[in-house]
Amino acid sequence: MIDTNALRQKIIDLAISGKLTEQFPEDGDAHELFNQIQEEKKKLVKEGKIKRQKKLPPVEEEEWPFKIPENWMWVHLGDLFDHNTGKALNSTNQEGNLYDYITTSNVYWDHFELKGLKQMRFTDNELDKCTVTKGDLLICEGGDIGRSAIWPYDFDMRIQNHLHRLRKLLPSLNTKFYYFIMWFYKQNNMISGRGIGLQGFSSRRVHSLVVPLPPLAEQKRIVEIIEQFEPLLNQIDDAQSRYSEDTEILKQKILDLAVRGKLVPQDPSDEPASVLLEKIVEEKKKLIKEGKIKKQKKLPPITEDEIPFEIPESWEWVHFSDLFSLSNGVASRGTVGGELHPVLRLADLTSGQINTESVRNIALSEKEFNTHTISEGDLVFIRVNGSREKVANAFLYTGEQDISYCDHLFCGHKVSSLFDSVYIMYIYHSNMVRVQVEPEIKTTAGQNTINQKSMGKIIIPLPPLAEQKRIVARLDELYGILQV
Repeated sequence: MIDTNALRQKIIDLAISGKLTEQFPEDGDAHELFNQIQEEKKKLVKEGKIKRQKKLPPVEEEEWPFKIPENWMWVHLGDLFDHNTGKALNSTNQEGNLYDYITTSNVYWDHFELKGLKQMRFTDNELDKCTVTKGDLLICEGGDIGRSAIWPYDFDMRIQNHLHRLRKLLPSLNTKFYYFIMWFYKQNNMISGRGIGLQGFSSRRVHSLVVPLPPLAEQKRIVEIIEQFEPLLNQIDDAQSRYSEDTEILKQKILDLAVRGKLVPQDPSDEPASVLLEKIVEEKKKLIKEGKIKKQKKLPPITEDEIPFEIPESWEWVHFSDLFSLSNGVASRGTVGGELHPVLRLADLTSGQINTESVRNIALSEKEFNTHTISEGDLVFIRVNGSREKVANAFLYTGEQDISYCDHLFCGHKVSSLFDSVYIMYIYHSNMVRVQVEPEIKTTAGQNTINQKSMGKIIIPLPPLAEQKRIVARLDELYGILQV
């Protein structure tokens, strides 16, 4: 798969550092352009069209984020644009007329979503400051900090105070060039929010952002070249999106073969799953007796009506609770006076894996930690989430360090070493399991949840242990090919 985002970054990196275009003497020098912009700025201030802003000092060499050609110049963004923010939404301010307005939720990278616009009152003085017109660059102060787009419409619009409006001081300045700079800076963590609690990209920081200034002709050439790449990159994105959809369909077909016992051949010499299950039951009883897991209410035998399809004779249908002991996690706020322990959160479950590097420490009592601990081979499930599709998603813990987990998650504690957790995780991503999960999900106040009882009664096919391992090896091989 081609990483088009990385490719875009490389193209724009070369472009905004002057390595994608040739410099021509006839383009002139950016210092001349800068002086021209400052003269225009003084004129606009004198005419009362813009407000005088505090002059920023020249950009020092230690502030340069990368090298640029000799005929370019490092400047502050506020040197090039007249900068304003919008109006704060205030229910007590009822002066002026009602107008539509946009906020950060309407601004996306290089485009706007204008459905369901709200209104608030603006006085004539506020309209002058808070109105955007065609060609203005808008930058988000909050939300996805730094997200930017150029207003492309022939009609004007008002903005709320969490948006910055940048209007070029010189008509010939290329605003799209500075849109690309904002995108590149954001992708490379060169802009971010500051502050305690809600973070924001303040007016001072926007105004003082250090940016390159090429001659006008080169700005135009740079933008033209970047835009020539965009259709090709979009075509690659579309093709890869279609490939991803086809790949997911193919994965499900492969999983369907696996759960039916048709992915790898059966070996008559394998110990049948019925014998394996008897051993697992004995190990589970031992763990209950030792107080390591709680005794759970025994589920009734699986009936013929519950079985969705036939499986090989050497396999057995089992409940999930036959293999795992389920338990909720600890409150993410922690315990006063407890010791610090690593606690897994929803944010640590990314791209189908558990990211142990991002796990945070939370104060817990020893009892809480010991009774809510994930060990190697256990499965972690999402118990509650705003996205219905994510509820009951399975993640295998392969780390060696014992960690705890928050109350947005379930843990399936493995009750025996006589089955392969990787096999169970694969099977849990099959449509066969999802069909059982869907009716068990409850939705309240926008949150989707599933409880332990519902999880425990889900039925899955259990092959002999040797065949489980052969299935896992084959799935690893086929999935590896699909990822190429």
